[in-house]
Amino acid sequence: MKGPDVQARKTPAPRRLAFLDDDEALFVESAFARLLPGHDRGAGPGAAEFVDERLHAGHDCMLQLAIDLGVGELRLTAAQVARSYRGGIAAVRRHCLARYGKPFDELSAAQQHLVLGLLERGATSAGLCGHDVLFALLMQHAAEAYFQATRIALVRSDRVGARA
Repeated sequence: MKGPDVQARKTPAPRRLAFLDDDEALFVESAFARLLPGHDRGAGPGAAEFVDERLHAGHDCMLQLAIDLGVGELRLTAAQVARSYRGGIAAVRRHCLARYGKPFDELSAAQQHLVLGLLERGATSAGLCGHDVLFALLMQHAAEAYFQATRIALVRSDRVGARA
């Protein structure tokens, strides 16, 4: 029997993603659920769709990263952002399958938090060295998605208020 914090593997609904495959999309959705707990993105596209749009459109990205106890900026080209997502997600998948015997989206919430912590630190022992950039991208895209959804919800509520 599954505990309350164990995620049931979602059957991917048919969708048209230009960059992410189904497993990558499930990872992004599960990671966003941990990074934005309790946030319903119903006002805009889903997490996977949001990230997929960014990757497909070829957006460059400026990241704030903790570098040697300081904060530094890192500018990534669209190709580097895409490689960071694809390579980082593959590394997380390998780690989760080796450590837990299942992919990230099937882990308990506590296990997902542990894995994201390893990803944030770029933990060498977990095979995630160099993939801390993926964590920074996830954080940035989660923040962008949150504020975009909030802005859309506010615009919609203004329209409803104007009609009343």
